[in-house]
Amino acid sequence: MTQKTKDRQYDGRSRPTNELYPNTWNEIFKTEKTTPELLMEGFKEEQKMYEDEEKNEINIDYEYLDSLKEKL
Repeated sequence: MTQKTKDRQYDGRSRPTNELYPNTWNEIFKTEKTTPELLMEGFKEEQKMYEDEEKNEINIDYEYLDSLKEKL
C-alpha cells in the first residue's frame, strides 16, 4: 500500500486576503444589469414617489380641515 501525502498547506499567496480579490473578481465577472432589472428599479422608485405624494396630500387635507375648524 502506498501512503497518501497531504496537499500543501495554504500559503496565502494564491488569493489575496485584502480587498484586491473581490474588486478584481467583480471587474472580471460582474455583469451589467439587464433591462427588466432596470425597469423594475424604476418602477419601485415611482411607486415610492407616488406613495409619498399621497401622504403629503392627505396631510394638506388635514391642515385645511383644521383651519376650517378654527374658523367655525
